[in-house]
Amino acid sequence: LAWGNSLGDLVADYAVAKGGMGQMAVGAILASPLLNLLIGVGFSLTVTITRTGEPFHVSLNGSVATAVIGLMVSLASSALFIPLNRFTVVPKYGFYLVAVYVAAFTGAVVFEFE
Repeated sequence: LAWGNSLGDLVADYAVAKGGMGQMAVGAILASPLLNLLIGVGFSLTVTITRTGEPFHVSLNGSVATAVIGLMVSLASSALFIPLNRFTVVPKYGFYLVAVYVAAFTGAVVFEFE
């Protein structure tokens, strides 16, 4: 939910898509956050585990679980919908993904303030 971190990617991906390179934009949309996640989390956890010598335990509360469920729903539906639709994404699907995001975000906020 770190919008500020993704704003640069949004502008760059939009410019690439607007320039007529839709496949490159989709690749960048998937690859950039994945690279940040793998390097950022992987490096941080490696350093932490190396320094402490103990495994890192993640606490799973309601807001984290809601965010993970929202992520899984959006990824699973994309993995099914996009190939079944012959790799053509229609605006309705974009609105669906925004609705999933809003639902997950709202659920995470509700759980956080309970």
